[in-house]
Amino acid sequence: QIWFISDISAQKALEEKTAALQKLQYEHKLEAHIIAGKETAFKRVGYFLNSIWTNLDVILIVTDQQGHIRFFNPAAVRMLGYPAREVTDIGSLLMFHDKQELAQRTEKFSTELEQPVLPGIETLTIKAQLNLPNEYEWTYIRKDGSSFPVVLTVSAIRDGSRITGYIAVGLDITARRNSEAELRHALDKEKQLNTLKSRFISIASHEFRTPLSTVLSSTYLLEKYVTTADQPKREVHIQRISSAVSMLTDILDDFLSLGKIEEGKIQVRNSLIDTHKYISKILTEVEGL
Repeated sequence: QIWFISDISAQKALEEKTAALQKLQYEHKLEAHIIAGKETAFKRVGYFLNSIWTNLDVILIVTDQQGHIRFFNPAAVRMLGYPAREVTDIGSLLMFHDKQELAQRTEKFSTELEQPVLPGIETLTIKAQLNLPNEYEWTYIRKDGSSFPVVLTVSAIRDGSRITGYIAVGLDITARRNSEAELRHALDKEKQLNTLKSRFISIASHEFRTPLSTVLSSTYLLEKYVTTADQPKREVHIQRISSAVSMLTDILDDFLSLGKIEEGKIQVRNSLIDTHKYISKILTEVEGL
């Protein structure tokens, strides 16, 4: 028998190197694919965040731990009137706040939290530091000195347990305030109108009694005048009844005018009155009672 024995160590080593190279190439391709996927995802997130930062119609201000402004979005530029270059790395979040309002809120937070709160940036951030809800209405002051109301939310930016800065989100609520003012004005007008109606009905109820009493008393007295000699007295009471009926008609017309009062079509018309003649007439009417 003849045996042929060949040393294939080199061949095996070459195969192992080839397999290792292929594996390494595969891993490089996989890593490149993952990196490309991450870059695409980061770009998408970047585009999304940039779109929010640029187009969102709310004030967005990012500050450091001391409240110094690091980023100032276009909406903040438009609403507050400050170019970004004038506030970025220069200004503070406090520059937009009313000092008196800030001092009042400092005192309020100190009482509410049962701990001293320092006036200034701590007033704006203390709730965020304690992970408490931190959304409040504030008065913001523009560069030109005018002011407007905002709902401001200040949140902490954290790196683990360490606070590295804050982000302030402010929503202009001028339109909402105006709507609330208009609604309050409308409710006040409605209350005034209801009061006017109540007073009118009360007065009219009393006014009904006067002519009705006149009609009742004159009718009663007419029954007493049965002779021809009493004709002048009968005519006086007939005239009183006629006058009282006319008065009742006027009062009913006033009731019908309530709709015109609501529409604002009723206007006050001042006129002179002979008080002596008016009071004498009233005394005459009640004399029979």
